[in-house]
Amino acid sequence: MSPPDHLNTTTEHSDGSFALQPVAMNRSRFFLEPEVVFLCVTDESKREGHLFRVHRYFLERDSELFRGMFACPPTEASSEGQTEETAIRLPDVTPFELECLLSFLYEGMYERAVSLAQWVALLSVSSRLLFDKIRERTISVIETHAPALEPAERIVLATKHDIPQWLNPAFTELCTRADPLSGDEANQLGTELAERVTRAREMVQLRSGCGQPGGVGFSKAFVGCGCKDCRQARSESVRASYVAMVNSVIKETISLVL
Repeated sequence: MSPPDHLNTTTEHSDGSFALQPVAMNRSRFFLEPEVVFLCVTDESKREGHLFRVHRYFLERDSELFRGMFACPPTEASSEGQTEETAIRLPDVTPFELECLLSFLYEGMYERAVSLAQWVALLSVSSRLLFDKIRERTISVIETHAPALEPAERIVLATKHDIPQWLNPAFTELCTRADPLSGDEANQLGTELAERVTRAREMVQLRSGCGQPGGVGFSKAFVGCGCKDCRQARSESVRASYVAMVNSVIKETISLVL
């Protein structure tokens, strides 16, 4: 005779019968409360709201903002997020951004195709709602993404979301390439910053002779005897001088602290 399938332990009597014995049950850290919250975001272009009903656990686990919100002592206002009518409103977050965030929270451990536009949206919402680890992951992915973001867009995002390490490489690319700023890039950067970039480009071209390493302005950076080692050393010297000059122009003209 098999003992009954039960959470309690069993004791076998001499006559072959079994008696249930109560067992003290402890809740593990994975005994999750099935608590959900309602979130509301607005699509300004269509003038309509979007409701989301999601597990509170993920928000509280990964966001400093939501942890602080849910840690507040219970009050009459603590019903916020418990119903559709009291949904937590997230200003300046778009439906697309919140969908990208929730997709990452619920499906992020699986291999799935994520576009660059989705990573940018995830950067925006994770920065705004203080999902710090997701923000770090997003920055890392965008930095190595191929194809890369255009330099003007990197500058806009870096300024908006406080990512200073993106600024100098993006400004350097704009100031040293052959093509001038396009109309779209000027619109993204704004009039004042676009004018500074244009002025920086002119200064780089003037100081380098032709805007490229090895131009007239750098022809005497290193002399040497002309052997292979000296030619390589001269090339490295010219490159170092050129990079230093570009950094100096960017710092001087665009007021960027490098």
